[in-house]
Amino acid sequence: MNLELKNIGLIKNAKLALNGISLIAAENNTGKSTIGKSLFALIFSTNNFKTKFLEDLKRRFSDTFSMYEILASGNKEGNNFRNIRKRFFDTLYNQLSNENIVIKDFENIFLEMENIIKKIEKMDKARVLNFKSLFKNEESLSIEKLRNVLDYKKIIKSVFEESFNEEFESGISNVFLEKKESFIAFKDDNNALIEVTFKDDKVNDFDFKSEIIRKYNVIYIESPVLLDYIENIISSKNMNFLDIEIQSNNKVNPKLSTLYDFITSKRKFDTIDNILGKKSSYEKILENIKREISGDMEYDKKLKKLLYKKNGKEFDIKNIATGIKSFGILELLLKNERLDEKTILIIDEPEVHLHPKWQIRYAELLTLISKSLKVKILLNSHSPYFIRALSIYGKKYEYQDYINFYTSIEDNNITTEVVEAKNDLTDIFEVLMEPYDILENILDESDRNE
Repeated sequence: MNLELKNIGLIKNAKLALNGISLIAAENNTGKSTIGKSLFALIFSTNNFKTKFLEDLKRRFSDTFSMYEILASGNKEGNNFRNIRKRFFDTLYNQLSNENIVIKDFENIFLEMENIIKKIEKMDKARVLNFKSLFKNEESLSIEKLRNVLDYKKIIKSVFEESFNEEFESGISNVFLEKKESFIAFKDDNNALIEVTFKDDKVNDFDFKSEIIRKYNVIYIESPVLLDYIENIISSKNMNFLDIEIQSNNKVNPKLSTLYDFITSKRKFDTIDNILGKKSSYEKILENIKREISGDMEYDKKLKKLLYKKNGKEFDIKNIATGIKSFGILELLLKNERLDEKTILIIDEPEVHLHPKWQIRYAELLTLISKSLKVKILLNSHSPYFIRALSIYGKKYEYQDYINFYTSIEDNNITTEVVEAKNDLTDIFEVLMEPYDILENILDESDRNE
């Protein structure tokens, strides 16, 4: 599979293979993180546009229904309203199992509800106006407006736009270029494609087939420090989307919410996985992690908190070294069986908070995870220890053909082109070793002045 970007953030052009492990090595402010964030937004949006739309539709419907249900109580329209409510939520449940949203189902429900509302307003217009004044957003109460949003293409386009705005706000397209058109495209080995084009920071068009929806899971690890705030994520996380009550407007960052779900809930192996011996592969890697951190990371469902266990003692996640948290996230994902051939794991600067010795061990673990479990991993780094370790372990485990290294070429400090690195990685190490040369020059100058 491969990923291609054009004029996204600082990236003018980038084309990367995603066959095993792909690593982008470059200096800060060259767009390394842009690639991972773009890939996450692309796949997350494709997987979740239906749920996101149905969730928002439910909330709007509940607002409208709550007001008119009171107005309809005590007359014959009350029973009709209750029947519509039941049909609406039954339809929501049914839509989850469909490949596409069946717009017609909702159109019929909203048409019936609109007819009842007209009858209610005709009977007691003054009372209706008084009730409407109690609601902050009268516009949201219009069933006619809800019917107007039932446009399948607009729904998908809106969710893509929301996801990319979450990651880039107003900086999707490169602000330094006169030509504002840009795109990102993901294609797997079976030529299943997701492509989104932008113009002036807005989604211009998109293309994908329904069979790619939820074909891949995407996990983004931004920083191990985020584990310290797991309890905040739990408390602010939205209620179950099909809960009858009105949704909270509190939102959790999608990268954070997805990671939270995967480290706190277990996916069970099916019969085929058991026959293939996948459980054994997980257990071998888990033993390596436990040995490295001299303990065990767990999520306590009763306490709803992460714990680190060592020599029979329990420690709150906030009281352990950040380096242990880096390994701990991998341990939790493995324990919950969330890493497999359908997983794309994105890690932003995995070497951060790790001693050089642990950077080397972390590189080995990622190599084993990718090879044993067929996980596709996208990394960015500026650590010579980590990059060299990944190269060496690729050869040790005969996986070098599935590890690709990339670097960046800057154009007048305005745009960056991501290109494949040389086989011996000299172009990467020349950039990464430049700080040592600077220090040596300072030392030489200091010696001459003595």
